[in-house]
Amino acid sequence: MNGVAATQLAGVLLPSVARGVTPAGGAGCGRKLMLLHDVSRGACCDPTMRLLSLRSVPMMPQTSVDFTTFAWPGLIKRARQMLLTGTTLEEGLDWGVEPGGDGGGRVVTRCLAAMAFLRGKGAEDADVGALSDPRLFPTWTPSPLSVSHSGARFCGYDASLTLLSNCQSACPPIGRMLARAYQMKHAGAYLHQYAEHGVGEGEFDEAFGRVEDVLAAYRAM
Repeated sequence: MNGVAATQLAGVLLPSVARGVTPAGGAGCGRKLMLLHDVSRGACCDPTMRLLSLRSVPMMPQTSVDFTTFAWPGLIKRARQMLLTGTTLEEGLDWGVEPGGDGGGRVVTRCLAAMAFLRGKGAEDADVGALSDPRLFPTWTPSPLSVSHSGARFCGYDASLTLLSNCQSACPPIGRMLARAYQMKHAGAYLHQYAEHGVGEGEFDEAFGRVEDVLAAYRAM
């Protein structure tokens, strides 16, 4: 689990160069990415919503890499569907979910903003238009998708894509965490230990309220 998390983070943190959503270019093209500045500006454009999710394609054992072909259209298509369905796994993707609809009873994940990191051969020319579909994002988002690239191979893959998104994927774990925290508070679990350090009912209520506000903002996206 730690290895997977470290690999996905490396897909974001390793050096890359900004490019446009289309291969033709755009503002800031050719500029080396400044991670903290660019992430806070591109993916966290709303101060109430700053929870980011990571998705990487492909993800496979290193023993399988030499026997697999990688093509940008397929990688981008899978990353888009992973974002729509809210999953972080390529296996078992629901291809019936489409943006702008109710998903036929299935959950359609909404996204505030996203950053795509393309690494490998042809990364500077890959068409990521499918990830910039306006139906994936609120109309008021100033810059829904930012793209950067590097020609260097990543983890032995000829082509790889890491998607850093600010989306509703955070809602289910936050909801479960909040419900469990309420249960523990109502049961009085550990409250006396917090009280010994000056943390009382008021501080708990304030913390719960802040988390409720964040959860409500994501659910209303």
